[in-house]
Amino acid sequence: MVDEMRKLREKYAMPKNILLVPDKLEIQVQRIAYDRFYLSYKEYFSYLPNEILNLFVPATMNIMSQIGVPKEKVTRIAENGVGIELDGNLSIIAGAVLRELLIQKRFNEDETVSFFSTIARTVKALNEFSNVEFEWNSEIEKRYFDTMMKLSEVIQAHPTLSSEIEAIVKECSKSNQTLNSDKDEGNVSETAS
Repeated sequence: MVDEMRKLREKYAMPKNILLVPDKLEIQVQRIAYDRFYLSYKEYFSYLPNEILNLFVPATMNIMSQIGVPKEKVTRIAENGVGIELDGNLSIIAGAVLRELLIQKRFNEDETVSFFSTIARTVKALNEFSNVEFEWNSEIEKRYFDTMMKLSEVIQAHPTLSSEIEAIVKECSKSNQTLNSDKDEGNVSETAS
């Protein structure tokens, strides 16, 4: 779709549209069942004058409908906001939330790939070091307390374990901060040029 729209824009020498980014987001996600979520999403444009809001908010509502949000799920909130309420699987809900969060920064393609790569590594680590559960019952309760007891025994038997874990976390945090500050400095110098 992007390629087709680009060709159409070039064919008619259309300028790029102006996308006004909301300055306040309210996002509430509730898990209803496994891979089923309810999303309440609200975005506000407190920096826009009323005459622009009266043009832009209805246009935003229309765009949300065009990208697949059912029209009846899109509402105007107060004078300066738009809200949606959806339920769906993770792909639908995460897509809606991430799309809005990612426009809050001008990510280039490399930054976007790096962002999602970091998320993938985090999820992999969580799954590698944790048994992820979606409910609480007597079997999970027993495993939970058994695990806590075993972890406590391991820490008592190996007193340096806590400091070794802290050192790993500290080193990884430092690496991530350095990487992010290098990227930010690159963005600042690009902007300044």
